[in-house]
Amino acid sequence: MNEFGEAAENYTKSTELDVKFVFSHIQLAVAQYKSGDLANRMATFRCTLKAFPDRHEPQNYYGELLLDQQRYPDAIEKSDRSPGH
Repeated sequence: MNEFGEAAENYTKSTELDVKFVFSHIQLAVAQYKSGDLANRMATFRCTLKAFPDRHEPQNYYGELLLDQQRYPDAIEKSDRSPGH
């Protein structure tokens, strides 16, 4: 397992300890993405977006990952949906 996989395990534990701390959920999805676990990353972000609909951070981080994948229209949509935008 690479260090991103280990980080994902640690962030999973963190999300279990405090389900309301948005950054553990976001960093879990980012670690999954960096480790190449795209399917789980998408599921984690979908759950995070649902769990924190009024927070802009999940929308922004998700948009950044979409940009990294060159999914520009999707990234713009997430940016436009970000609360306070």
